Amino acid sequence: LVFALSFFLDFPKSVQEVEGRVDVWRRSGFKLSVALNLMYGIPFGTLTTFGGIFAIDSFGASYSAATLLFSLFFTTSFLGRLALTIYPPKGLWGFVGLSTSLTFAGLVMAFFSRSLIMYALALIVLGVPHGITYPVSLISISRSFSEGERSVANSYFSAVMTGFSSFVPLLISGVVDVLGVRGSFGVLALITLLFTAYIFNVFKQEQKQG
Repeated sequence: LVFALSFFLDFPKSVQEVEGRVDVWRRSGFKLSVALNLMYGIPFGTLTTFGGIFAIDSFGASYSAATLLFSLFFTTSFLGRLALTIYPPKGLWGFVGLSTSLTFAGLVMAFFSRSLIMYALALIVLGVPHGITYPVSLISISRSFSEGERSVANSYFSAVMTGFSSFVPLLISGVVDVLGVRGSFGVLALITLLFTAYIFNVFKQEQKQG
């Protein structure tokens, strides 16, 4: 409902003046932002919903140990975001490559994990892209649109992400029900590769335009 209604919200007068001239879907920065968040959103939803259950069922972890795993995850997430704050990137594509590669690596590690320690290492790796993906997306939007256009771009971005988050739990639950949590990590790694291919296709288009 929020996703549908977001397209009918009135913008301030200054934004309405440029709204008709803003084709957000053609801007490489907008496409990058959406693709990055879609790439990481599904794995993150899977981890927060089933990650603790996986640790308990597969490795006999206690409830406290399963909770501690997420402390490690969010610690590296915080450190990644802190580094991005202290050292603002001049170019985004290094961080984009870091986010996509660590997401893939972390999911592969989780899929092949045979001990709680290896699974913990996978969560530590996955915490880094969790910390940098969203800020990089916002920076990408801010650099691709003028100040007057950003409200339009941010509104579309929020609408897409809200719509995405509304059906992801159903998608994740269905995949886990069929493949199990471990199998889902493997599928998500493959999906990450598909998103990565699209993201770097956007990069090539941007290079040609630049």
